[in-house]
Amino acid sequence: MRANIFAYVVLALCAVGALWAWNELRRSAIPAPIERPVRLPTETHVTEVHGIGYVEPAGEVRRLTFKRGGLIRDCNVKVGQHVELGDLLMTLDHELVNRELEIAEAELEFAKAEQALVLRGVNDHRIVAAEKMASYWMKKLDYWNIESERRSSLLDKNAVSETEVALARMERDSAAERVAAGTAEVSNLKNYVLPEDKAVAASKVNLAESKISLLQQRIQEAELKAPFAGTILELLRREGEGVTHDSLEPVVLFADTSALRVRAEVDERFVQKIKPGQKVRLLGKNLNGKDYVGTVYLVKQVMGAKTVFSRTSMERKDLDAVQVLIDVGSDFRAPSGLRVDVIISLADLPIDSSG
Repeated sequence: MRANIFAYVVLALCAVGALWAWNELRRSAIPAPIERPVRLPTETHVTEVHGIGYVEPAGEVRRLTFKRGGLIRDCNVKVGQHVELGDLLMTLDHELVNRELEIAEAELEFAKAEQALVLRGVNDHRIVAAEKMASYWMKKLDYWNIESERRSSLLDKNAVSETEVALARMERDSAAERVAAGTAEVSNLKNYVLPEDKAVAASKVNLAESKISLLQQRIQEAELKAPFAGTILELLRREGEGVTHDSLEPVVLFADTSALRVRAEVDERFVQKIKPGQKVRLLGKNLNGKDYVGTVYLVKQVMGAKTVFSRTSMERKDLDAVQVLIDVGSDFRAPSGLRVDVIISLADLPIDSSG
């Protein structure tokens, strides 16, 4: 019995081996398929190019930020609000700077008072008094000059003694010294303020004014104002949030939305055929089924990877794209960032899209 089972197993194995050998022989007899490159269908002529675009303000979107860090104290605008040039948008907390400014203004007043005192010099009455004293001693000198000469002439006649003559000369010399001292005193009072004193006083005033100017600039840097008339697109920071010193991140997205345009992407196969002035149709479900007409006014000269995709099976994602800016009419109204379909009209454009 066991021998029969063994024989059956051997026969089964032989049958399996024969079947495998027959399959291998058959496979080797079939020639291998020749690999051929896959080629996309070729369009000989096209009259329009399709692309994807999105709506944006005709002017660049500004990412506004403060010039210094701090804590946002006030936000005076809201999303969608229209503002005019110079309108205050946000304010950082600058209470400490206000206190410093008050102190600096007081220092300026004190410096100006000191400067006025220096420039004022000596009281005019002191100068008048010194001039009168000098005039008095000038008259005394004139008197003793005459008296000394008179006594000297009388000495020859033995009418006066030598002592009297010497006394007259002494009085004359004393009066001359008093005149010199009085004249010097008048000159000193009139020139009491030196150029160096005036320079120091002026420097103190300039220093105080510079300090005030610096603090006022810090207050201005704490105020974010509109650089032109436009619309608040987004508020990236709110009251109570901080702006760091090392990385001043934008706090407001801002743009002039009175004029719009469409930025579209066209793949590299059509770069040489897209030119300013070509007509463009703008359509899509986001436009409520309405078509708009636009015009190509700029084809950027820099290629880049595609960033907007149609997500269709025929889309080539391995191609670079060029950005095309499209001017739209004044009747075109849509929110910034809205995606639209773009069809650019071409004049009998031959193209080989074999890839």
